[in-house]
Amino acid sequence: ISVTNATTKSMNAENAAKWNLYVKEAIIGRLGEVQWNWESEHNVRAKLMAEKEVLKENFKNVICKEIFGKERAIHQISQGLKFALEGGFLEYLSGKVRIAVQDKGWVTDSTILEAHVDLKYLELSKSGRVNELISKLKYPKKFYEETVLEKISEFVKTNKDIEWKNIVERVLLALDNSCLEASRMDADGYIKMQGMMKNDLPIEVLKNLPDLTTWDDGLNIDLNKTGEGINKNFIEIEKGIKDHLEGMNPPNLQIIDYSKRVYKILSDNFNPGARPRCTFVCPRCKLPCNKSLCHYSEDSRHNCDHQPGGLVGVRWKGSNDLVGFSCAESVARGHSIAFKDGDKPYADFDKIYPEWMLPCEVNKKSRVRKYLFQEHNKAIADYYGCKESDSYNLEPRVISSIDELIDESLNKTKK
Repeated sequence: ISVTNATTKSMNAENAAKWNLYVKEAIIGRLGEVQWNWESEHNVRAKLMAEKEVLKENFKNVICKEIFGKERAIHQISQGLKFALEGGFLEYLSGKVRIAVQDKGWVTDSTILEAHVDLKYLELSKSGRVNELISKLKYPKKFYEETVLEKISEFVKTNKDIEWKNIVERVLLALDNSCLEASRMDADGYIKMQGMMKNDLPIEVLKNLPDLTTWDDGLNIDLNKTGEGINKNFIEIEKGIKDHLEGMNPPNLQIIDYSKRVYKILSDNFNPGARPRCTFVCPRCKLPCNKSLCHYSEDSRHNCDHQPGGLVGVRWKGSNDLVGFSCAESVARGHSIAFKDGDKPYADFDKIYPEWMLPCEVNKKSRVRKYLFQEHNKAIADYYGCKESDSYNLEPRVISSIDELIDESLNKTKK
């Protein structure tokens, strides 16, 4: 308290009383935290003394400085801008990356997205990770979303450091312009400075800027010009704040945190064409819908190209063999869907599942999915506890190698 009294001698009585009260409350609050931590964690005396030293350092570094005038402005504005930069950068970078990726095929075109997913399936197949492959096929919604997030992450990694440099430079430019203008004023320079800086800051930073207690009438008067020429107070304030901000690193967030934010922004886009693909899956073959996320059109029902049902464990009633046909092929061949209360024709697919369109033969057949079913027929049967698909289910093999399909999928991803 004696140190605080010495510090506040240069203040008027009202401000000195406020700071003394602030110091008292800060000490009481911090000591309360120390006591609680000690009692709750059964700390030994050595740990309590360590807490005491931390308290002492905090007191010396924050309270014992002359926190008024220029120093007060530099300290609190720089801390406020640091907080705002760290809080706003997630939104800032996410917005930049969203613009960069919103027209990419793996966002707007289900065929291209499926090619990226197929590449991953083929890599699992080629490396012998068959059970992992079957699991991904069983839960495609998560796998498709992960694929999009991975593609977004590539852009985040490329742009993170560049955009961090850009946003800091924009903040420093706003600071430079506002301080320069304030330095030319005889009075109310601080009010002018704060107004200009708030107008020029990136919106993502401004939204995260805390209410700074330094931005008050008292400090405005403290910083008024006292001599001829420019008001050097603001030149020194600018330099002090720059010293605090330059060299800052981006917030310590994982790449996936930024990617998920971008995915969320894309999903909320008013333009359906710029949204990621719908993640609802066919109730039979589990292939995701090929329309945009939250699609609302004249026909808002889901649709997809469908894949062999046996890939996800669909089997024939009675024989328990895996089904090698897609939903569209089953409609064309007059197959039925087995339910507990009786069989229903595939031709009534859109009546059984009214949120889905009727599968038809014009739907494109996936050579990759056909290959995966034929190549891993036995492993899939073992996984689901049923029998392999018989020759009736399997089309003649026309694919010479998995590399042929990898090249085919790669070419699709480049469209």
